[in-house]
Order: sequence, then C-alpha cells, then structure tokens
Amino acid sequence: GTYSILLDLSVGYDFSMFDLGYQIPICWQPDRPSRLCLVSRASCEVKWIEIDQCFIQHVVNAYDTDKGIILDVVRYPSYFKRKEQGFEENPLGVLWRYEINTEILSVTETQLDDLHIELPRINEILTGQQSRCCYALEQPKANEMRGIVSYNLHTNARIRYSVEPGDQNGEPVFVPRENAQDEQDGYLLVCVYRKNLDVSELRILDAGHIAGEPIAIIHPEHRIPAGFHGAWLAD
Repeated sequence: GTYSILLDLSVGYDFSMFDLGYQIPICWQPDRPSRLCLVSRASCEVKWIEIDQCFIQHVVNAYDTDKGIILDVVRYPSYFKRKEQGFEENPLGVLWRYEINTEILSVTETQLDDLHIELPRINEILTGQQSRCCYALEQPKANEMRGIVSYNLHTNARIRYSVEPGDQNGEPVFVPRENAQDEQDGYLLVCVYRKNLDVSELRILDAGHIAGEPIAIIHPEHRIPAGFHGAWLAD
C-alpha cells in the first residue's frame, strides 16, 4: 500500500475520571472530531481527513485502488459514553466502508450492512491488497457473541453459520489450503464454548461454504474463553 492509516477518533483519555472512581480513564468526547491520518509510506508526508464522529475497534482491510484507498471497518456511532458513575450500554458495531480520495482529501462513508458483527478477519495473505471476502462473528447482544457471517464485499451478499442459543464463539480464523486456487479456498477455525456442557470445541468450517456442517470438530482439553483472539501458525 502507499499509505499507513491511523485512526484518530472521538474516544480519548480523560485522567480526571480516576478522581471520580472510574477504572478506565477513556470516554466518548463529543467535542473531539473523528479523523483519518494518512502517512505516506514513501515520503512520510501526513494528510488528515475528517469523518463523521464514530469509534472503530477493528479494521477489516485497506488497499489502494485507481481512485484512492478503500478502508473497510466495523464501526460504532459512539462508544464509552459516560453517565453518572458509569457508562451507557455501548451500541453494536456494523460493517462500513470508507472510500478515500487521496488527491482532494475527501471521503465517502457507506454502511454496507445492518448485521451486528465484530472481530473481522480475512485471508491474511491479502492484507493490504484488494480482498473480496470477509469473515466475522455475529454479536446479537452486547454480552453475546454467537454465529459467524461470511461477506462478499463486492456484492455485499452474506452467508451465516449458526451457533446454538446459550453458546458463544470466538473470531473466525482463516487457514488457506495448500496450493489454494481462490481467496476462499481454505478453512475457518472457530472456537465455540458450549455453556450447558462447560466445554469448548474447535470447529473447522469450509471457508467457501460456511453454512454447511463442520468438516471436523476437535475437543481441546481445556475450556477456551469466548472472545479471545486467535492465529494460525502452519508449523
């Protein structure tokens, strides 16, 4: 890619919160604009673009096009809004796209879906390159991560893999097949916590057809907390 992108958003530090009994000194700051900072990887030149106020925890991917940069993210309209001695319940994140024109420093902001998701992952071979597919976990409620969704980012079509009510799952981790012929030619690894049994499962899904039955289910010896990050190391 030609740029590194830093997210300077409307959540920031306020150390006076410690004096009020808060454990975490960060909060939504309505007077703080949300901005994208573009740093040229060739010259280190810095460019700023203001966007609608928001908060972003995780980026799907970003890549160059002939018109500028595409940045796909999971976006929140606000986060860590304070009330009395605590915080309001956070809204849930959805998939958004920022189309950045680096010449005139303009941006088009588009919501791609209304499904609540988090922890997006791609075929990481394509990090920083144009990618067609994205996988994420569904978040039906603030305290519930349950289900997997696969997006075609060219058509916005989605396919869902359901997880039993009461159970929870972590993020989907993509593993390419050896000599893969396609971006989706591989597997998704998904850790699922089975609440009634108090055990975890590692489910292996066909990344190109996630709605089908798992290819395999592995039973680890130890319970894995839902929501932990994961990575695949080939050897």
